[in-house]
Amino acid sequence: MFDEINEVKEKIDEVFDTAMRTEDSQIENIVLVTFNDPDAELRTVTNNLSELKIALASIDVKGGAYCPEYSLTGLKLALQNSLPYSLVFVFTDASAADYTMFEEIKRLAVKKSVRIYFVLTGECRSVYDDDYQVYYKLATATHGRVFREHKGNIKDIMPYVIQNIRSRRHVLVPERHPQVHSKKFYFTVYGKNDTVYITIRAREPIIQILDSQGRNVETERILNLGHVLAVKLQPSQPGVFRGEATVTRQSNTIVRVFYRKRKETIVARYFKKQKSVNN
Repeated sequence: MFDEINEVKEKIDEVFDTAMRTEDSQIENIVLVTFNDPDAELRTVTNNLSELKIALASIDVKGGAYCPEYSLTGLKLALQNSLPYSLVFVFTDASAADYTMFEEIKRLAVKKSVRIYFVLTGECRSVYDDDYQVYYKLATATHGRVFREHKGNIKDIMPYVIQNIRSRRHVLVPERHPQVHSKKFYFTVYGKNDTVYITIRAREPIIQILDSQGRNVETERILNLGHVLAVKLQPSQPGVFRGEATVTRQSNTIVRVFYRKRKETIVARYFKKQKSVNN
């Protein structure tokens, strides 16, 4: 994997610029995970290019004698630390020793509406074995894709990575609030049983959602990293919903709401700000 990692490093500036620096970027962060035999390591979760480069530089490619490898263990760790609607790219030159984790990985990815893309530069025995075909099964289940490339051709895939980041921006819609303890926001659900995801970036955030009748709406926690909270809700009726993000310590707060309709069509809606004497 030495050559593949170096090729990713060469393109990381462009990837980061696309993901984080453009004015309309909706990408919260970049998660970097490595896997070996049999461990996986979370290298960083960051929105800082310098931190990402340091994490990449710290990767020491060892071994290579083991085939297959525990790629799905690494993928699981990446999914656990990823926000809903993330794009996950897996680079590996080996089949999956832990291919029996397929159902677990599939459930976790589908729950978060994550797309998984595999860039494969080798296999252990046959491409028709279960430990290799699992990549195709996961890509299909998550509406991702598999690339089979020769070593040295990763640079040809990176423009596709960048384009996919750009094409996903319409899914998330941000609202930023500098230095607040509490912030109300409003959003409209147009279809019955549409799925709504909400992410809040702040210091130890707490969220409450009320429906148009003022009733509390139950949410399912998807992710809680202390500084990022992601929840999922499935309202039984359409209407205008009110949310309130509360933080234990005053901090900059970023709230994002995005939707998945029952027919799997992704729809973005802007928050509707409401004037209030309490705001």
